[in-house]
Amino acid sequence: MIKINKLKYKSIIFEGPNNCGKSTLIKMLKKDLDEYNFIHFGPPEKFVVDKSSFIIQEYNEIYKQLELMKISKNINIFDRSAFGGTFYYGIKYRRYDVDDIIGFKNFIKKYHPKNDYVYIIVKRNLDKLKEYYDRNFIQYDEIEEDYNYYYFKFYNLLLNDLNIKNVLFLDIVENDIEKTYNNLLKLLLKEGVKEWI
Repeated sequence: MIKINKLKYKSIIFEGPNNCGKSTLIKMLKKDLDEYNFIHFGPPEKFVVDKSSFIIQEYNEIYKQLELMKISKNINIFDRSAFGGTFYYGIKYRRYDVDDIIGFKNFIKKYHPKNDYVYIIVKRNLDKLKEYYDRNFIQYDEIEEDYNYYYFKFYNLLLNDLNIKNVLFLDIVENDIEKTYNNLLKLLLKEGVKEWI
């Protein structure tokens, strides 16, 4: 099993569009970890009528994530961050305005831990992602928009707007999930750690 003292980070946050490979990698990592907390923030609701109540709920979820990152003694694995879709879906579906967005940004910058975390943006080729959707009869009306958000806008948002510096891309190796997982471990394990099991 992977011990906590062999990892560079205490909190590992996986991001990326639906069906990019996050859940598979998380499942493999959970199987190898000694102890961990697992938190899943599902895809955000769309077309919310009462914006004010949703804003309160979103603040609570963001606070829950950031507080756990600070106080937990175990490894934290997040399937999406609490605010992964805030700045995209919030504007598109929840009618968030400029002041709402500024409020969220200031809140995250104030309470986000300064170290012991990493955001892993799982990256899959867009054409391969579309093939997967076609093969599994999944509609992908917004896949290109989601793709551009997570791989460009969200990445820049983390680095530039929120001052979150530990952000890494992990490319999916098509048809070789084991190799992808080994690449993930190289990002997460401390230097010099070779025998991790």
